[in-house]
Amino acid sequence: MSRLVFEDLVLEYEVDEGAVRSVDGVSMELPEGKVTALIGESGSGKTTLSNAVLRLLAPNARVRRGRILFDGVDVLGLGPEEVRRFRWHRASLVFQAAQSAFNPTLTLGEQLRDAVADHGQDPQRPPFPERIQELLAMVRLDPARVLPAWPHQLSGGMRQRVAIAMALVLHPQLLILDEPTTALDLITQSYVQDILQQVHLKTGVTMLFITHDLAAVARLADFVGVMYGGRLVEFAPAESVLRHPRHPYSRALLASVPRVDGKGGTRARGALRAPDLLNPSPGCNFAPGCPRVMKRCEQERPALEDGVACFRPEGEP
Repeated sequence: MSRLVFEDLVLEYEVDEGAVRSVDGVSMELPEGKVTALIGESGSGKTTLSNAVLRLLAPNARVRRGRILFDGVDVLGLGPEEVRRFRWHRASLVFQAAQSAFNPTLTLGEQLRDAVADHGQDPQRPPFPERIQELLAMVRLDPARVLPAWPHQLSGGMRQRVAIAMALVLHPQLLILDEPTTALDLITQSYVQDILQQVHLKTGVTMLFITHDLAAVARLADFVGVMYGGRLVEFAPAESVLRHPRHPYSRALLASVPRVDGKGGTRARGALRAPDLLNPSPGCNFAPGCPRVMKRCEQERPALEDGVACFRPEGEP
């Protein structure tokens, strides 16, 4: 297990209109051996933050400030060959859509073996043939069927499980999951979530789970980080965030989720107003629509203290 720490990370995308600040001063430490979920609306910076760990950013992305430490080493300072060794050996990623994660001209067995060979190991020598078989069995797939198959011959859920197995083949200490069940039907989503839960129990790997699915968060996560407009506004144990959210945005986000009894699904004013990422607010970027706003909120940015970045969190007068 390894420790991942974000230190005051500021990351921007250069566009014609200026610099879009996608990640704005995020500081966070992932608990070792636990599942940490990042939640927030689209555009809040979740995927950019996770992709930065593996240096998988678009060419127009620029790190303006901060560090990403993995076992005390800043991954942003690694050279090309060091980055290549870091990926999949130390940290790996399961992409959002398994449909586009595989080469359609190679069998899945070839691609699993290539993942090993590309990192300087012989996939034909122990322990890798056994490791591949073991991982496919762990994600509840039949190696005899999957290894000779082409990607199009498997369902979306099966391909996503192969992607999970591939991400684990070199024993990484960190597994990043970027919306791993979004493109799947509800039954398959639940099945894959159950597999992820079992994988975590068996391997103890630290997981960073990017998702919009709050039911999956409740099922899988030990800790939850809430992002809004590129900023981390709340970070606490999952049960605390889901049951008693302290930041007004967290409360609005959770209230927006429809319930099976037909209640919920309402959205607070602030959640309807996207922050201006081209001109970040010097204060709290949720202030324009926050029901608990004070004058100080518009002028001063709150630091993340005691798990919440708010001058007047929920539960306090």
